[in-house]
Amino acid sequence: MDQFGIILALYIACGLVSLGQLIITIGAFTNSFLAMVIGRVVFGLGFEPTSSGKNIVVARWFGGGELSLASNITLATSRTAVFLNGYFTPWFAYMYGYGQAFALGFFLCLLSGLSCILIARLHRQLNSQN
Repeated sequence: MDQFGIILALYIACGLVSLGQLIITIGAFTNSFLAMVIGRVVFGLGFEPTSSGKNIVVARWFGGGELSLASNITLATSRTAVFLNGYFTPWFAYMYGYGQAFALGFFLCLLSGLSCILIARLHRQLNSQN
């Protein structure tokens, strides 16, 4: 992250997450286990830097007691999303099929990518004001 800067690193990481989920979705529709494994690897390559970037942005935006609250809100939000995914995805897959469930995941990754772009722009604007 330090080598490329937080903004570019977030863009790359969010792109890897979305690309990985797309590969997984294609693998689900074509019944290709190998494609799904490759997609999961690509997804994982982007997921951890995204988490690190999120923590860096939160640390730069907030300080003191605000930092604890902001960090815990981001942690609670991600844990809630994991819980909801575990609850609703099996139901969705049962009702519409596994391919459609992975397609929904890809759509949600695209929404996440849009929020990543928004956060990166806000971060850039905040840094230009300081």
